[in-house]
Amino acid sequence: MTPPAPDAAAKNGSGSRLAWRMSLTTGILLAALLGALVLSLTFGTTGSSLETLWHSLVGGPAEATIDQTIVWQIRLPRALLAALVGAALSLGGLVFQAILRNPLAEPYILGISGGSAIGAIIGILLGLSRFPGVSVTAFAGSMATLGVVLILSTGQSMLKKDSLLLAGVMVNAFCSAVILFLLSLTQDARLH
Repeated sequence: MTPPAPDAAAKNGSGSRLAWRMSLTTGILLAALLGALVLSLTFGTTGSSLETLWHSLVGGPAEATIDQTIVWQIRLPRALLAALVGAALSLGGLVFQAILRNPLAEPYILGISGGSAIGAIIGILLGLSRFPGVSVTAFAGSMATLGVVLILSTGQSMLKKDSLLLAGVMVNAFCSAVILFLLSLTQDARLH
């Protein structure tokens, strides 16, 4: 049997180092997430210690105290929702970076955030200030902007990635101009 080629040995060594670094980074980030969750459960207007938090988490339902109510019905749902929203945002950033093959990609590049802002402004101007109104119009604005970017980038003359970036930058500049135009025309104090 012949020994493996030096290139194969180097690849195995760099692959195991990469796996070790990824495992270490993941462990550190998970520990930071758990620490942030614990801190978010202990700090608040009522203030509580780690001991009070522990008793609130493991106490039985028969011992329903005000601390348990605060932890289980207010702080824990908010902390878990914040973690889920953060995970969704990071996944969205990962998708942008993977599609555009650019580690600096963000929603501003494709103009999606500008379209969302236009939708929110339109929702406020239409008087849809209650919960689903502005959120729905902001989402509709971002989806409309994404559709425009995809339509503009369907040309066959360039690579899809490059035309997508150029169309996104162009639509982002247009959205910024529309936002400034709407803000300058309106007298509505809610927009400012």
